[in-house]
Amino acid sequence: MSPCETIERFFRDHAIDPEHVLVAVSGGTDSTALLLALEELAAGRFRLSAAHVNHHLRGVDSDEDERFVRDLCQERNIPLQVESSPLDPDLEKSLGVEGAARTARYRVLGNVQREVGARYVATAHQKNDQAETVLMRIISGSGVDRLSGIQPLTPEGIIRPFLRLKREDLEQYLEEKGTTPRDDRSNDDERFLRNRVRAQLMPLLAQWNPAIIDTLTETATQAREQSSAFRPLIAESSSRWIEEHPDTAELDLDKIPSDPWFVQCALARQIHRLDPESREVSAADLRRIARNLSTASRVSVTRHLELVRMGGWLVLRRKQSPLAATAFEFRIHPGAEIELPLLRARVWLRSPLPSDSAITGATHGARCQRFQIPRENEATGFVLRNRRAGDRFRPLGMMEQKKLTDFMIDRKIPAKERDRIPLLTWNGQVIWVPGIEVSEDFKVRNGDQNVFEIRIVFDDERPTDNPADFQRR
Repeated sequence: MSPCETIERFFRDHAIDPEHVLVAVSGGTDSTALLLALEELAAGRFRLSAAHVNHHLRGVDSDEDERFVRDLCQERNIPLQVESSPLDPDLEKSLGVEGAARTARYRVLGNVQREVGARYVATAHQKNDQAETVLMRIISGSGVDRLSGIQPLTPEGIIRPFLRLKREDLEQYLEEKGTTPRDDRSNDDERFLRNRVRAQLMPLLAQWNPAIIDTLTETATQAREQSSAFRPLIAESSSRWIEEHPDTAELDLDKIPSDPWFVQCALARQIHRLDPESREVSAADLRRIARNLSTASRVSVTRHLELVRMGGWLVLRRKQSPLAATAFEFRIHPGAEIELPLLRARVWLRSPLPSDSAITGATHGARCQRFQIPRENEATGFVLRNRRAGDRFRPLGMMEQKKLTDFMIDRKIPAKERDRIPLLTWNGQVIWVPGIEVSEDFKVRNGDQNVFEIRIVFDDERPTDNPADFQRR
């Protein structure tokens, strides 16, 4: 089947009305063939545009690639947009050169797609690429869903119509066209896994199975079809115990099903949704995470994602930066209990029982304290947080406030512990420094209706009185 016939079949199979297609053109064999084949089909049927992303990774060679693509598109009167996109050093460090380039390239292509109003972005991945991808994922221990390999069509409108053709088919097509593409010498650099798979492993496997490329791509097709069939069922069922939000997935620990395979599938779906670029989670990782859900307090999932316990829920979210991890803030209301996942601690806040009303100012242990707010005020606005610049505190018996930092130094609190202490505040004022004392401004004087009791219990401690007295959230 020729490249043009393959693209026509792809459009039919996926019910695609091309309308306006943006082609990603690097200047290599595959993308050059894709551009020329789409040009043959586009006349009078749909608009065709091209985009070239120059990462400047190969010096003069990169500039020559760009010049080739410019000349090719100019000769054929195909609108071209060229974008310069050097790699982000941080992204390169975390994803490697290929991963960082891929991430940058798709980001640029998405921007160009929106700018030119293209309905689809066509990339030139072909059958050899698919086979290599499946083999790489087998080597890395990916789950079954990842064996589906390169997707022919994505929700963002990325299309890969050449996945049925082999590399040699495209080479022959360009030869017939009399077009000599650019040769990317980095494809011979065996420091990259894909190049080692292509140069060493695939020829070795072909000795046992000459049709290894077809075999691996068929594996991808079957995995994709199975995943497509199961995905709606998993999404529907997991919605009973997973709440999806734009930046998080919240797992209700009381409703997580007992079937480990189903839990792993649901987890994989959420991980891919929140961190689509990640290629780090293997089948073994998913089993480990799923097995420990009931006892986990904080689990690293990928470079960017973590699971954090918050009360009766596990929250899958992006990892916090060191600064964000240090700063925390939680609202708490009377009658509620909350968990502080970063501190592995639980906090209760309640109004004292009627029989307690005659007791004034007593501390029931280092981690339990009574306090009151002015009678005329509503019992709202309580916040648990760690210290902030400018915080002040009025210690018991003192006439004036002092800097909270000075107070902590006076009480010989180690510097490394000062940011961990969860302060109870009301209307921006510090009420209580756990384990130390309550503010003079909030000490209990008359046991009136605005008296409250707060208690904090760390995981390695036992409460000093019965937690059952507190109403759980």
